[in-house]
Amino acid sequence: MTNELRHTPKLRLLSAFLAAAMALTTLPAAAFAADGITSDLSVAGTSVTADNATDILGDGTAKYEGSVLTLSGEITVPQNKAGIMPIRSITIDGTGTLTGTEKTGYGIFPQADKAEIAAGADITLERFNCGTYAYGVDVSGILTIRDVNYGVSGEGATVESGGKLIIQNADNAVSGYGAKVHGTLEIDKAEKAVDAGGVTVYDGGVVTITGATSGLNGGSTVDGGSLSVSATTCIDNGAVTFTRGTLKLDSTNNEAIALNKLTVTAADFWYRTAKGGAWTQVTGGSWTRPDDASYFEITTNAPTTTHYTVTFDLNGGTSWGTNDSWISQSGGKWNGSHDQVSFATQTGSSGEGLSINVGTGMGPEREGYTFVGWYTAAVDGEPVEKQLYYKQEQRLELITENITLYAHWQWIGEGPEPGPAPVPDEPVIDGGDGSGFGAVLAVAGGAAVVGAAGFGIYELATRAILKDLLPEGTAIPATRGELALLLWQNAGRPEPTALPAFADTADTETAKAAQWCTEQGLLTAEDGAFHPEQKVTKYRVIRIWKQAAAPQQ
Repeated sequence: MTNELRHTPKLRLLSAFLAAAMALTTLPAAAFAADGITSDLSVAGTSVTADNATDILGDGTAKYEGSVLTLSGEITVPQNKAGIMPIRSITIDGTGTLTGTEKTGYGIFPQADKAEIAAGADITLERFNCGTYAYGVDVSGILTIRDVNYGVSGEGATVESGGKLIIQNADNAVSGYGAKVHGTLEIDKAEKAVDAGGVTVYDGGVVTITGATSGLNGGSTVDGGSLSVSATTCIDNGAVTFTRGTLKLDSTNNEAIALNKLTVTAADFWYRTAKGGAWTQVTGGSWTRPDDASYFEITTNAPTTTHYTVTFDLNGGTSWGTNDSWISQSGGKWNGSHDQVSFATQTGSSGEGLSINVGTGMGPEREGYTFVGWYTAAVDGEPVEKQLYYKQEQRLELITENITLYAHWQWIGEGPEPGPAPVPDEPVIDGGDGSGFGAVLAVAGGAAVVGAAGFGIYELATRAILKDLLPEGTAIPATRGELALLLWQNAGRPEPTALPAFADTADTETAKAAQWCTEQGLLTAEDGAFHPEQKVTKYRVIRIWKQAAAPQQ
């Protein structure tokens, strides 16, 4: 019966129609665009034709040739329209941004096959209801989707090796058939990061989720590569399978992670429940899941131990312990100027730590001073006892970065506490400025001749001069940052010519003051650093204040 049907007139007619249809599918796009007939592609609601293919929108932002759509610049998409809607295979190239209207329509809406984002392309889709839908996308270049209701949906996305998919500010970042990742997927600030088909990470793939309310929903798999989730709820309404690679889960709300929804098929692996903490090794697949961990990391890659350096700055001190012998015996090393000691951390049961006595009973020494304790800054700062890594007087743990601690001192000597001597390379002379300072100190050959008694004279003289020189009630600046602020405020808080860019000056006003002072030649900066905490002598305050030609108060 089959052979008889094969030769019936009806079947021959159907075969002819089928052959014609197949022939049509192989025709180039130009065949559909001949004589102004609507083609198989529209851009921002405009159909591509033979007449407009070289400049689809008339502004040079889009052209179509040989199944390749090339974008250049910014394209605004009308409400409820698709940014790019092909009904056959298409490759999207170039650098361009398609912006929807009031989060309506679709960014890329393929009707018959995945749209390909070419290697080297950099495409942005923003303010659509859905970034990509229907047959989805294959990403070899860079595709950014932001400010949308849905990021990737429909048949989802495949991120090829070397490709990058970025989804920002989405209600639902990945849904539909999900994402298969061989390259890079970054999701930031999503209400629901992954849903439905989930994400599957393969060798070389890197998936990073940050700022999400709900992390993993649906079904996700780590089969090589790495998946890192930072969310209020890391594993929500779904399941995760870990085969190999690295999985990192971090609850930003300190919620216990639902590890009962995690299936581990690897036989041998390592895991830990604290950032930078010690690893627990599992062999043969037998382990007990932690039931209250708000941080969980698992890997099949043998972890490498990272040690950190804890540096103790004596901050004016001259020695630490009897003959400093205990330092070398404990693995410590002095720097060249013998004012800092550094120790390498050791790996303990909870991670990196350092066993060392940081109490006041085992502090460094400084003539005329008593040791107050170790602090996080040379001036001010917080005591070590208030730091998260302070475990007890003789143990610092858990250390996750290099640390410097500074000795703080209290003057117990006779008379007033001595101030710093004038800087040797700045000769102290009267200079006819009326300060009278040359009558107080003398400098010969670039070396200050200020003895112990001279410190007292220096203090009395400089304080008296500054009391008359500075605005009434003004505290004498002790650091470069304080001096810069005072000079700038006294000048009326002028805006600097350039924006401040000092890496070590976080305070906005201090940064402006520092920038203005350097532009005026009053203070200097080196290699992008201002050193606002560096001490400044009273003599230097007098000299710079006069240089700024500030009015006498």
